[in-house]
Amino acid sequence: MNHGEKAASKRQIVSVWHSFFRTFLQVSFASFFRYLTATEWANFFGGKRPTRPGLDPDAQDFRRLPVDHCALSLQPYENPYCDEDGNIFDLVHIVPYLKKFKVNPVTGKPLTASQLTKLKLHRNSKGEPHCPVMFKVFNNSTHIAAVKTTGNVFCYEAIEELNIKPKNWKDLLTDEPFQRKDLIVIQDPQNYSKFNLNNFHHIKNNLRLDDEGKKKYFISDFDKKS
Repeated sequence: MNHGEKAASKRQIVSVWHSFFRTFLQVSFASFFRYLTATEWANFFGGKRPTRPGLDPDAQDFRRLPVDHCALSLQPYENPYCDEDGNIFDLVHIVPYLKKFKVNPVTGKPLTASQLTKLKLHRNSKGEPHCPVMFKVFNNSTHIAAVKTTGNVFCYEAIEELNIKPKNWKDLLTDEPFQRKDLIVIQDPQNYSKFNLNNFHHIKNNLRLDDEGKKKYFISDFDKKS
């Protein structure tokens, strides 16, 4: 092979590699952005957050509590109870807290254990919490509501289509009657302000349990896991 043929061969090899990497990058970037939603960009990748009621879209101190975490311990809950605003607490943490401070850990308003609603979360075969009617897995973007009289938790879409629109005021699992005022919104994708850790009363006032053998949780510990 003479010099000219060698040069042509090298150019052909370089061209093939360029074509390969160009195709690889196009596929990789296409796959990446196909799964990168507007919410993910806004919350995790520094994009401008959309305006939400009760929350400055450009607030730099917004730290979000995941929907499957206790608003008091800041850890995943095992035995969830909620207040009338849909703030969720693990029973093992909220009971001793109320005995000591007698206020809602999130809002600072007076609260007693009898005002809490026991939530009945249904899970799929993978152990993921989901809507027992539409079988949608709950995540931080799901519109979620509970029926106070039964404690059953559904995606809001199921309640809207099967209860609100047809005016069928019966629990979708038990047929137990309820009123619209019995609906508790657990999470509204249009308003995440109640999940802002910096607004939590117990965090702002440094209220924590130091006795009764309960493990203490600190906001800094949560940040390390986020």
